[in-house]
Amino acid sequence: MPNRRIRDDLKEAMLRLEQRGRDSTKEILKIGQFSRSTLIRARKRKHLTGSVAKAQAIGCGRPRTLAQADADYLVRLARHNPTLFLDEYKDRLERYRYLAVSLSTIHRTFICARMNLKAVQKMVSERCPLARAAYSHHIFIYPANYLISIDEVSKDECTYAQIFGRAEVGMWCEVSQPFTWKRRLTGVAALALGKGTIGAKVVEGSLCRESYVKFLQDSMVCDPTCLLLESADLAMYMPLTTPYPGPQSVLIMDNARIHHGPEVEQLAAEYGVRIEYLPAYSPDFNPIEQAFSVIKSHLRRVGIHFFNEDAAYYEMYRSFQMISPAMTYGFFRHSGYFLG
Repeated sequence: MPNRRIRDDLKEAMLRLEQRGRDSTKEILKIGQFSRSTLIRARKRKHLTGSVAKAQAIGCGRPRTLAQADADYLVRLARHNPTLFLDEYKDRLERYRYLAVSLSTIHRTFICARMNLKAVQKMVSERCPLARAAYSHHIFIYPANYLISIDEVSKDECTYAQIFGRAEVGMWCEVSQPFTWKRRLTGVAALALGKGTIGAKVVEGSLCRESYVKFLQDSMVCDPTCLLLESADLAMYMPLTTPYPGPQSVLIMDNARIHHGPEVEQLAAEYGVRIEYLPAYSPDFNPIEQAFSVIKSHLRRVGIHFFNEDAAYYEMYRSFQMISPAMTYGFFRHSGYFLG
């Protein structure tokens, strides 16, 4: 009889026929189309394991050089200090575990532990974990649609250079790009959940406190169509912010010096909005930082340093409008805010 794989359900059916006792062994073998030795092996395996299926192979392949306890030690080292080099792990194993292994063995151990080599995300060591925890606990009293995220972004000719290109194997990818900047543009914008960028302003040079307050007055507090009216008449129009509690009634900003001052506080009190300052060195809590990443990628793609002065302003303003309402949900969620 030729060598062929017999299904387990067929073996189970033949054993049930044998247990029923109405058919002889010869008739059962004829029905199942397999040999007597196969029936004997299936009967024995059913008696020992409760199943006719073959047991899965255990411990196949070459035995591991490192025991599980040694592999766990490497994982704990990587979690404690993720930036160690492979030769440093090797030295630790020799010094504290009395093991001499190759660098490739250590690398494979990390692969088996699902630990890959990644770009380091730099975290500021000066920030306070207690202040960050207190902010996270406090900010959850506001629904996400109450929040408006505000921040600045500054770029020059050097920043928008392309960082990737193509060239033949063994050749440099060389592109002529500026190394000194002559003109610096600073943009300030506001981001609201489900609405995108609701206000933006671009100035040349650095942003001062007077320009920041003017941005709040022109782009945040009042409708942009009412900017030609006297300040006494602005109250008759619907503002972009609403008095707290209400949608877009809480301004989130960092602790930059221009964000503080009696002018900012007076403006917030006049329109009934609240200001929540981020903990020190915590830009990851500001959703608009994610939007700035999209904006920088767009400006790097179009190469803003090739534009003239007026076109650079226009392109930077247009980049703020690229933030769609759908993007804002991901930005807020990535920054740790509960969307409900």
